[in-house]
Amino acid sequence: MKISNLAALRQYLPEKSTEIKAINGYYYVYRYTSKKLENGRWGKSSGKCIGKIVADKGFIPNKYYLENPSAEPGGSCFNDLCNNIPDTNSGAGDKDSSVKNAGESLWNTSTVSLDEITILEYGQYAMIYKLAAPVLSRLEQHFNADTASQIFCYAVILCANGFIHMDQIKSLYQQSWLSLANKKLEFGMGRTALGTLLHNLALRGNRVRNYEQAVIDDCARGDAKIAIDGHAIRSCSDNNDLAETGYKYNQLKADQVNLLMGYDVERGFPLFARVFRGSYTDVSTIKDLDNIYEFKNILFIVDRGFYSEDNLKVFSMNGNTFIIPLPAHTKLFKGIMSTIKYTGDFYYRKGSKHTRIDYMEKDIGDGRRIIVCRDVDENEKTRYNYLRCIDEGKTEYTIDNYERNKEFFGVFVLLTNTKYTADQVFINYKKRWAIETFYRFIKNSADFNDLKIEDYYKEQGFSFIMLITGQVQHYLEEAVKKLKDNTTSVYDALTMARFMKIHLKNGRWQLCNARTKDLMRMKKMGFEPDRTIII
Repeated sequence: MKISNLAALRQYLPEKSTEIKAINGYYYVYRYTSKKLENGRWGKSSGKCIGKIVADKGFIPNKYYLENPSAEPGGSCFNDLCNNIPDTNSGAGDKDSSVKNAGESLWNTSTVSLDEITILEYGQYAMIYKLAAPVLSRLEQHFNADTASQIFCYAVILCANGFIHMDQIKSLYQQSWLSLANKKLEFGMGRTALGTLLHNLALRGNRVRNYEQAVIDDCARGDAKIAIDGHAIRSCSDNNDLAETGYKYNQLKADQVNLLMGYDVERGFPLFARVFRGSYTDVSTIKDLDNIYEFKNILFIVDRGFYSEDNLKVFSMNGNTFIIPLPAHTKLFKGIMSTIKYTGDFYYRKGSKHTRIDYMEKDIGDGRRIIVCRDVDENEKTRYNYLRCIDEGKTEYTIDNYERNKEFFGVFVLLTNTKYTADQVFINYKKRWAIETFYRFIKNSADFNDLKIEDYYKEQGFSFIMLITGQVQHYLEEAVKKLKDNTTSVYDALTMARFMKIHLKNGRWQLCNARTKDLMRMKKMGFEPDRTIII
């Protein structure tokens, strides 16, 4: 969008003694000092460029301003640390033609290159970008506009294509509509630029922490139910600062790093992400999370791997509650199972299916209860399959083991400090499966395996990119649900959108290769492609 009235942009000036200079459609902010001219009058002496102003985004600082937020402006020069923008030094009312010529030589776009890109990938990127716009809006609340868009575009590319190494991101970005939509923000998407982004996300982690805390706080305002779980990621590097032999070595055949995420099971929305050393177990991570985030009025739904008395105290502070299975080796588990006697039942329904659940509960003091639930159908099914394995002669299956364990098939021994009834405890625990489904997206669709990242800071920074990618995926899934068609997946929707391109003709990007029936389905999802884009 072209803006001719500089006065409308002055509201974004970050400090006094700054001015806006328009250079070929871009609006750069320079510091200046007062200067006494030879004729005795006072004029201005331009100093360093400290950033730019983008319509609807406001002031975007450059590297010089971030490092010198209150520094006195220097003398005139043609130097800017980030943007390589020509500087000026002129008296009041003077016009320096050399600046005009320099601007024309650097930014003149009137001459069309025979080798410029004239067709861009449009459909999948524009659809993700617009449907997941709330993620970008939240990023802009915690990061500068250019950094927020850089993070978001990185996540959009990963969501559309699965894991792509940093070396390849730039080429995908340049041949996509994303490069056109973010042209004026001028951030880099090459290996060096993305490496710097990831490094800074971890090294200067307050913005990331504030972003994640804001998402957690939003969750806590509603019916807050957070599942926490870990996921092992294979490491391909001998020099990875976090890679170690872990519990999945036999499966991965390599060292691992451990990704830990929090997930809002009611909304289906990832909340935070951290990467830990490969030797860390789930139980040892909660203390670190408690030091980073503030949790209030949260129901934690976690697996038995997080069971420890210290963790239960964390899960009980500040109005928090928990539901967690008891590990089989604990005295509580052995004691309750030695005297098991079911006293009631209820039906658990999921979709069109239902099953009967036998249960008993016991108050163990300190506001805690043990609730034992047995899925009757699962118990019968497991008994049948076990006996069939014995008949087939599988050596690990024996009659003795069957008799010893048959009453435990399909049994959940849950510890909780909530006031929920037995059926509510069981139903809420089953919601934990949502984070397992999300990890399937991380592993399969997003393909976040073998990340090929060695640096500690970059790996922590990339965990935030994985989080944002998961949040973007959430909005795609919600949009696909609007089709009310169980045969259409997110992958199908992206494939449908991928056919659409935009073609440059006479200074306009025009939509091409689009089918009417696809446009109608996308409209139901909440996305209407632009037919024409004017540069």
